[in-house]
Amino acid sequence: MLVMERILLPIALISFCAIVNAQGFTSLVTHGTGAPASCPIGVLYTDDLTGTVYVSKAGVCQTVSSGMVVAAVFAGSDDGAKIAAAVDSLPVAGGTVDARSLAGGTISGFTISKPTVLLMGNAAFTLAAGQTITVSSNFVIRGQRNATRITAAREKAIFTLTDSFASGASNVVLSDMTFSGNAQSGTHLLDATALGKHTFNESRLIVDNCVVSDFRGMAISVGQSFYYSSIGRSWFGNNTGGSILTGRYSDILIHDNTFFNPGDSPHITTYGSSTRIVGNGFIPAATSSGPDILITSALSGGDGFSWINKNKFGPELETASRYKIKVLGDSANNIIPAVHITDNEFFGVTGQTAIDLESPIQEWVFESNHFDSFATLIRDAQPPVSINSGLSVWGENNIITASPSNATATNLFTNGGRGFKSLRLPSTAKEFPFTDQPREVEARELRNRLFFSEGFGIDGTVTPNAWVRNGFVDADFTTGQPDPYGGTRAVKITRQGTPGSAAAFSNIRAPVDRTGWTSGRLILTFWARAETGTGTVAAGVYDSVTSAFSSLPSFNLSTTWKLYKVVASGLNTADGQVVIFYPFGTGSASGAIHLFGAQVSDYDSDYAPTTGTPFIDTTTGARYERKVIYANGLAAQGGLTVGSTASSAPLKGVLTGTYVWSPPSLANGMSASASINTPGALIGSPCVVGFSSITSKGWTVSCQVTDNDYPTVTVTNNTGHTVALPTGTLRSIVFQF
Repeated sequence: MLVMERILLPIALISFCAIVNAQGFTSLVTHGTGAPASCPIGVLYTDDLTGTVYVSKAGVCQTVSSGMVVAAVFAGSDDGAKIAAAVDSLPVAGGTVDARSLAGGTISGFTISKPTVLLMGNAAFTLAAGQTITVSSNFVIRGQRNATRITAAREKAIFTLTDSFASGASNVVLSDMTFSGNAQSGTHLLDATALGKHTFNESRLIVDNCVVSDFRGMAISVGQSFYYSSIGRSWFGNNTGGSILTGRYSDILIHDNTFFNPGDSPHITTYGSSTRIVGNGFIPAATSSGPDILITSALSGGDGFSWINKNKFGPELETASRYKIKVLGDSANNIIPAVHITDNEFFGVTGQTAIDLESPIQEWVFESNHFDSFATLIRDAQPPVSINSGLSVWGENNIITASPSNATATNLFTNGGRGFKSLRLPSTAKEFPFTDQPREVEARELRNRLFFSEGFGIDGTVTPNAWVRNGFVDADFTTGQPDPYGGTRAVKITRQGTPGSAAAFSNIRAPVDRTGWTSGRLILTFWARAETGTGTVAAGVYDSVTSAFSSLPSFNLSTTWKLYKVVASGLNTADGQVVIFYPFGTGSASGAIHLFGAQVSDYDSDYAPTTGTPFIDTTTGARYERKVIYANGLAAQGGLTVGSTASSAPLKGVLTGTYVWSPPSLANGMSASASINTPGALIGSPCVVGFSSITSKGWTVSCQVTDNDYPTVTVTNNTGHTVALPTGTLRSIVFQF
């Protein structure tokens, strides 16, 4: 019978009374304001002013929200049976079971068959032999982390998810709990592998802020096509059967956890497809032999697609024989594609290898990792396969260091980078870098689509196709300035405030020649520096019809010359395109910058200067502004070798000339001469010559440049008899220095 010590109850409590009466309370007491001094078991107290309800936990009062059922008041042989009875009492739509007043101990298993939130208190529970908690509906269990403990039975999982999830369960949440396998064989925290494929689609498994330790089977096993799992902010330790197994085609986020001592099994085994392992800390132990992460693949292949990012793989109690990451499919020939290993810290010990590849990889990316004190970074021992694999990339921004106690040189790869298409290595690496990109020594053409590449001070309103000014006048341009190549072809541009060049958006701009332009891409290059201190220049290409920019970056300048580049793509080839410079940016700052050598080309080619007409030469692929020294000789087309030594003057050019000549009949010892028109030949230049009519021995042919542009050729008959040579061609070569 329900005893009422006061007649008047809060209205909100009337319906609650009916609920608690049905659940077996011996009395319900209202007592005034605040919590009562004590709460005997079986008695509910209520504050008649606020409606707050209190229930006993070992004589200590705890609040109970209206609408909860309290497990402690249900009949049962143990606390598990009481929780089962409380869950059974919930309506079909489910509700909350408050088990915070339970004392703990050995419990029988129970089934969550309705949507249930289970609140656990400061107590330790041990599942009896052969018992498990079966989950077939939405379920949230929330405890007090270290104060709330559930221990598995030998050869059993604490939680077993069933196929009835296909009928509508969408959430399983394990929060603020401690789960233990008690170092017993075959123990698991959660086993979802019994679920059929796709039975957990569009659902959620969340493990948050828990302690998971001492399991001898895999602690958490997520089945195939399990969407979606998040395991975070938890501590995993001494799970010698492994901590987390992700099935194929399952989306899972493993984040911000601590993993300690993997034992002989990996902490994380993933088949991938959409696995993200982010921000975790891995701490080995002296007894560990399993890797921190095992990336694997089923026999049918196609797994992978994982992201390992911003984790720390620590050195504490590490052993040299252990790997941080291991790659091994169910078959050694399985190709595992698309894994990104980025922004991690790997700390090793003397003689250790960081990553072991025993199955072929495809299109992996290693970027921005830090490796410290390893003997070898990657054991690339995967077998070759006959189908497409490899294509992986090692970025140059991976950092390799060694502690003073392990200062030996690090080997990046065991087998030189097997399965990688690109190794962009630091300059300190022993290995040779390589890439699958073709090495283009020459550009496809030399082109400059600007009409005046150096004439920034030429007024475009006076000279067609020159640089149009906005806010600048003649006095703002100073020509004849030193350029990066040692000449005086640069221009200083000053924003000085009068007569207005300091106004915002002051600029110079010039049209781009669109002849033969079909790519929709333009590459702008230019040299720039600040006059003093620092400066800026914004540069880009804009559409003269829409006034839209493809790109307008702003470059910071020092007083040292530097070459800058802007790539403008996706342009409309039917519209006019204009190059524009904003000295000191688009604001109103004043100052001076130097510009030189603007070029607009279809490809990233050498600079070609222009002085009124765009330049195009599709037969030339390289051009040099400075002299070139051929220290060991240059074999030119046709077999000519041009050499140079440190004491020689640089060779500037080679001139050739021809002349059809009919020499007179020459007696023995007699000579005849002819001149060959060779423009550019200077008096005293070295000269060599040949005459096509001389086909036998006994002739001397010499060449001298005694008049500019006309080398003189002399032929002498030393044959011993008179000879009349037939008409032939004289060919001269003159060298310019």
